[in-house]
Amino acid sequence: MKITRVEIKNFRSLFDEPVSFDVAEGMNTLVGPNNCGKSNILRALALALDPDQQIDRDRDMPGHYAFAVPRITLDIRADKPTSVERTLLRHAEAYERSIKGPTAQTFAGDGTIRLVVSFPGSDRAGPRRDEDLQALSRGAQRGDPALRRKALAQLRNCYRFVAVESGQSLDSLLSGRFREILHTVLKDHVKAELESADRRRSGYVESLQDTLLQPLRIGVKDVVGELFPDIVDVSLVPRVSTIDETLSEVEISLRDAVVGDLRTKGTGVRGAVTVAMLRYLAEHTRRSMIFAVEEPEAFLHPGAQEDLRDDLESLADRSDVTLFVSTHSPFVVSRSREAQIVSLTKQADGRTTISGCARGDEPKASLLGGLFRDAALADVLERSATVPAGAKAVLITEGEGDISSIQLAAKRANRVDLLDGIHLSAAGGATKAVVQALVTKSQTPKPIMVLLDNDELGKEAVKQLTSRFNFQRNKEVTSYADLFGSQVGIEAEDLWPSELIGRFVASKGEDAVMSGKWQRNDGGWHYDIRPTAKKEMEAFLQAEVTFTDCGRWINLLELLHQRLGI
Repeated sequence: MKITRVEIKNFRSLFDEPVSFDVAEGMNTLVGPNNCGKSNILRALALALDPDQQIDRDRDMPGHYAFAVPRITLDIRADKPTSVERTLLRHAEAYERSIKGPTAQTFAGDGTIRLVVSFPGSDRAGPRRDEDLQALSRGAQRGDPALRRKALAQLRNCYRFVAVESGQSLDSLLSGRFREILHTVLKDHVKAELESADRRRSGYVESLQDTLLQPLRIGVKDVVGELFPDIVDVSLVPRVSTIDETLSEVEISLRDAVVGDLRTKGTGVRGAVTVAMLRYLAEHTRRSMIFAVEEPEAFLHPGAQEDLRDDLESLADRSDVTLFVSTHSPFVVSRSREAQIVSLTKQADGRTTISGCARGDEPKASLLGGLFRDAALADVLERSATVPAGAKAVLITEGEGDISSIQLAAKRANRVDLLDGIHLSAAGGATKAVVQALVTKSQTPKPIMVLLDNDELGKEAVKQLTSRFNFQRNKEVTSYADLFGSQVGIEAEDLWPSELIGRFVASKGEDAVMSGKWQRNDGGWHYDIRPTAKKEMEAFLQAEVTFTDCGRWINLLELLHQRLGI
């Protein structure tokens, strides 16, 4: 069983038009800047899925619509229903037919439940929770109350809902409903062991009473019996916690350099333990699980955030788990095809809206831009976070044109083998190449090479990487000028024969595509091609390049192989 669609209206910042989105099979990640409404969506889910949750009219009503009725609508689908889910579908279909008639088409007949939870009421009368299963094509029309109660009760028996709030401690989590769910799962998973432990506990209590406490019991009985003859017996019952109470009091300690209580460990470690518990619940429960996890990345290094993302992805892979995660970190955003990113924004009137959605394997830099002051950084991080598992090394270039030329030369020279195992990534400029190199290096142990022009921006990027961030010159940072004796001004175009670039310039007209030219140390000409003409030049090269034009590019690729050590 999984949730397939969410719709929320008139709750906190989700007012006026309903906020709705389809729910992906994998991890569903809510992104956006602070105070855009991510937590409000998770709070609304908790209200709908946990009948013990109470609405707070002071906090939860939208300010502009004080008399509106908050409403959360969830579509829940059972593709491969268990026995309890089949019973639910049967009850739900009976309820729908009490509205539509005995032969009408129903949601339940198609394996779907539409749960609608609303909170009518007023400040004077107080809020009231109202739950219903909507019938297909009947809107808010109600059916038989007894059938509705039976179907709703069975629905609650089909899933377990766990919410983990931002910054919530494990102690706090275990003091809430999570503890009850954990106990339920433990009883399901290790039922025989629990029964055995309970028998041993009972035997231990009896042994204490029959041995250690027996003399005291007799002494108390004799004295009390003399003073109060109507008291005929006394029992001494030792306070030995029940198995449930004992499990409730379990504390976690971890060993690294020393053994320490979980409270003494870092926030990241405590968060990892929480995720491990969620995985245990998902793997061993007999019911479907719905998780809502808020900002799990708190205080984690980017590499650890990616490990956490992988754990969450594996959690969501299960057919009986629905996972919602809110985050401020691009490293937590899933790249899986089964996952989804939902980007939220807040309008000038305080209303939350969805600015876009994308699957995990689709371009999503535009959706992540709200996480940064410089929205372009989202594109850099997205590129740097997509290193294929099979790559042996990463080559970062300033632009797509560099990659196009590298691939063209390797193909025309019949040396595509020189690209095997090298992941090519264009940063979008020399400055962005610095950022992308730093992020990529923090994420992967694979060799990285940054290939830059030897113009002013490229030289500044080399300086930052080598002097400020300790990248090794030649081993991790190189320049096209390395093939020209480090001559200043050398760019990617200079690796093609100057006669070839000259033909392009002549075919288009110097004034149209060129801002200047100068003669290189090797006697060839460097052409300053205008940025607006780069695409035209790429098309020209695709049509004109031959085997004999690729010599310097092949020399470059062989040099990169040597320096990358692959």
